[in-house]
Amino acid sequence: MQKKQIHTTFLLAAFIACMGSCSVQKYIPENETLYKSTDIKLSSKSKFTNEYNVKEEVRAVIRPKPNQTFFGLRFGLLMYFKAQEEKPNFIVKYFNKKLGEKPVYLSNITLNRAEQLILNRLENRGYYYSKIRLTKNEFLGKINCDLSLSLPYILNSYRVVDSSLLIYKEISAALSSSDLKKGSQYNLDKFKEERERIDLDLKSKGYYYFNPDFLLFEIDTNQTEGKGFDLFVRLKKDIPQKAIIPYRLNQI
Repeated sequence: MQKKQIHTTFLLAAFIACMGSCSVQKYIPENETLYKSTDIKLSSKSKFTNEYNVKEEVRAVIRPKPNQTFFGLRFGLLMYFKAQEEKPNFIVKYFNKKLGEKPVYLSNITLNRAEQLILNRLENRGYYYSKIRLTKNEFLGKINCDLSLSLPYILNSYRVVDSSLLIYKEISAALSSSDLKKGSQYNLDKFKEERERIDLDLKSKGYYYFNPDFLLFEIDTNQTEGKGFDLFVRLKKDIPQKAIIPYRLNQI
């Protein structure tokens, strides 16, 4: 097995060396430009420490992704193009099957849709009312992104809606071990994780028919100044009665 891996690695290195002088540019249609990267110019009303994370979030949303490079060579793309030629040799066929990539052109990217997806992702991270403008640089094969980032919403308080039901007391007790603390940034994914965590905690206490979808988060931004919000958790209406009753194993 190890000898086979060494042989494959050697074959790949040798083949890349032979193909190093080849360029994919001759295969690109005259009316197309390869999409190579996204340049992001980010501005904000205040300093923030997670600029890198924000930029990576933006790049992750834009689809399709650029063709991969290997030591500056778009090897997978090159193998794809060569495999389209008449009678490609077995080495080309092999690497095209393993690593081949169809070309990704700037024309494959719809700017309006990409802008909406990026704004949606930013809102899911608490950056509401941000502004973005995407443009294409046909000469360099790049997407230019001008992003004016708003301040994120920050958690002020997190509590359970008052109720006399026993399950609400159990939920309230579960909040003490939550990662959602005062000062946490709004993050939709974290709310989803919190629902799953509370569900597991309730099941460990006998609420075997409970479901994380029975939990509802409500956000109030009216009681705090600036970009703060209060987070409330409660049960949805009309959930099954058996879901809010704790059981012992011999009762099921």
